[in-house]
Amino acid sequence: MFSYQYRDPFGLDERGRAESRRHRGGVLGQLADGTIPTYRFGSTARENEFADRWSKPGGLWAHDLPEAPAHLVPACSCGWRGTPVPYDPEGGAYPDPEAPRLLWDAAGDSARTAWTAHAAAAISDTVPDALNLQLSQLADGLRHLAEEEPRAALAVLQTLQQTAATTKATALTTAREHHISPAALGQPFGGIRQHIHDLYRSMVCKLALALRA
Repeated sequence: MFSYQYRDPFGLDERGRAESRRHRGGVLGQLADGTIPTYRFGSTARENEFADRWSKPGGLWAHDLPEAPAHLVPACSCGWRGTPVPYDPEGGAYPDPEAPRLLWDAAGDSARTAWTAHAAAAISDTVPDALNLQLSQLADGLRHLAEEEPRAALAVLQTLQQTAATTKATALTTAREHHISPAALGQPFGGIRQHIHDLYRSMVCKLALALRA
């Protein structure tokens, strides 16, 4: 039994991240009729995982079946399922860039890549450095604008509020698609809310002083 053998690509589970431990990756076999076979494990039914072999054509079911899958489905222990990848037991050969041989797990590799992208979306909460720099520059520009042209600064802030609302809605929809836990979503929002509140309060104070002048 493979039991979701792929772990997050950032090594966060070793550091005790609760959200990371919720996401274990695996590949399920889907038959030609669209069903994913299951087997009994104690009193529960488990979906049958499939390992696409790299060394030769074909692969192995975690719980043996005579029929090869028609598709491989990237899956995560959180409940997420990716788009099925067509599977040909005799196909999938591609060259190994590090050695003069063929690898036979193109379908399995595609499924693992899809799960890795899911894990990145579900686990990573690191803001890219380039975006952090842009946000810092925007904040500096807004502070200067508030001191020089308060009405223009208020117009920019209104636009930012509208953008933040639509962006948050998109992020929450994507989070639901990736089965991110509410607790994990609440962690960054607490700090973000406080930061926005502090920045907004500072802006309002400066604008009030500028309008009185």
